[in-house]
Amino acid sequence: MLPYPVNGRPHLVLQDFDKAAKSNLSTCLLLSSDDVGKRKVRIVAKRLEEAGFTTDLVERRFGPGHQVLSDEPAAALFGVDNVAARRDLESAGFAFIVEAGLGSGYRDFRAIRTHTFPGPRRPSEIWSAADAAQPSVELNDVYKNLARERDDLCGMSQLASRAVATPFVGALAATLVLAEIIRPLHGGFIYSTLDLQLKDMRYRNGTPPATYSGLSLPYRQSFN
Repeated sequence: MLPYPVNGRPHLVLQDFDKAAKSNLSTCLLLSSDDVGKRKVRIVAKRLEEAGFTTDLVERRFGPGHQVLSDEPAAALFGVDNVAARRDLESAGFAFIVEAGLGSGYRDFRAIRTHTFPGPRRPSEIWSAADAAQPSVELNDVYKNLARERDDLCGMSQLASRAVATPFVGALAATLVLAEIIRPLHGGFIYSTLDLQLKDMRYRNGTPPATYSGLSLPYRQSFN
């Protein structure tokens, strides 16, 4: 469904500073036990190159100083777990961005939200600087009881703040992100925002579909 050139698949730039940990084995579909301790971008690059893609790697955090170069891919698929990096999307110079965020707690880990830029609002309008502050941790009754029993409120607060993640939520989020790239290539619309909760797929929210007006699409084809 993607218009790959005849002589190969597209060139991709992968960016991440993190290394694979044991906790990733239950959530990341491309990792195995042999990958623990290795850079995530190198693991993913190996898988992509085996499938025919070419890659460049950026092994540092995405931040305010990041600028896409003229000879680099101008479309970005973006998935991070902090507000500050999302705000920095605004100054990076990408022509087209699809961003996805997941819920992280035991109540909302099945939640997915995507944004497409350019859109009706800029990243700095969606995520304020105040949103980047560390949120307070709300303890449910189980954690409160454990904190009293062990006299360790700090430890239980730290445990309650840990993220909950499952591979099926990430896989669906990635599919939705790729759909925002594929759809305009085939003359379809884009959605600037999508919200859904896997606990009940009947409740889905999104902006009205809009005509694509961002990145130039030289390989776009018309189908009758």
